[in-house]
Amino acid sequence: GWTPPRNVSSYFRFFAYHHAARAILRLPKAQQKERLHALRADLLRSVEPDGTWVDYLGTGKPYGTAMALLVLRWAEDA
Repeated sequence: GWTPPRNVSSYFRFFAYHHAARAILRLPKAQQKERLHALRADLLRSVEPDGTWVDYLGTGKPYGTAMALLVLRWAEDA
């Protein structure tokens, strides 16, 4: 949730991964693979033991997992 001084909802975190991946996919092909794989590695550091990603309590795991899987798919396609 929203708490000072710099915390934001995890919703924005997963949304940021999504937009970062989309931005990377607009780069020349030669630059995409390394950047997408770095994004993928960062995302995999926050996976839950059951293979999901947790979002804020309002939407729970489904939203976070869906966004993470979309980014991971893009990273694998690069």
